[in-house]
Amino acid sequence: MKLALIQHDIHWNQPAKTLEHCSGLAEQALSNDAQLLVYPEMFSCGFSFLSGDEAREAEHRSSEFLESLAAKNNCYAAGSMPAVTEDSQRPFNMLRVYGPQGLLGQYSKIHLISYLNESEHYKSGDSLLTVPIGGVCFTFFICFDLRFPDVFAMSAKRTDCFVVAANWPDTRQQHWERLLEARAIENQAFVAGVNRVGRGGSLGFVGGSRVISPSGELVSEAGSEEQILYADINSADVIDYRKEFNFLQDRREDLYRRL
Repeated sequence: MKLALIQHDIHWNQPAKTLEHCSGLAEQALSNDAQLLVYPEMFSCGFSFLSGDEAREAEHRSSEFLESLAAKNNCYAAGSMPAVTEDSQRPFNMLRVYGPQGLLGQYSKIHLISYLNESEHYKSGDSLLTVPIGGVCFTFFICFDLRFPDVFAMSAKRTDCFVVAANWPDTRQQHWERLLEARAIENQAFVAGVNRVGRGGSLGFVGGSRVISPSGELVSEAGSEEQILYADINSADVIDYRKEFNFLQDRREDLYRRL
């Protein structure tokens, strides 16, 4: 499964303009035989806490873009967006995954960063998402989730690759790099993190998208500019490494639930 992490700049609260740019990047990724295209967190509008009609517009445009991209090109596409529901005044920060036949699943960000007031504007999710795509099982997370190893551990045994869509600021770039490595080593799975570049609000972003192997080795990494990062993800690599050095079987999940 050829994965494309699309590290791009975002026009702040301008979904139409951003998605026009994303379309060109998608064409480039598809010309390089990418099968799963993943965009960063809030890929059409930025980490701007849109609500109401503005959030609905970004949601509609983003979902329509990903769905059309997957259907027209017989591929898979994923990205995070604001998602408004009837039973909540606050949107979710939601990642949706589309395939050629339509929506495969959606994941709402579980951990909201109160340090940046996200929890005042958005509602937290309460379930995980693992989707089989082309013989590889992908589990999806969003940005701040990366700091909480328990949710990764909960899905490790059914996962070949964790995907993290992020708007991770440059002031904590080292944390981004180290935590991606840690999640791979702890769970003996691929970890693919896609980050944005440019400026959004008062924050700067320098990309650094990367793919880590189940053994914790760096497979590929992007720089600080706009870039598409490619990696081949093979479930056999996960199976073989876990057979060689199988410590997931020693994880005391039964005990953890009682502590």
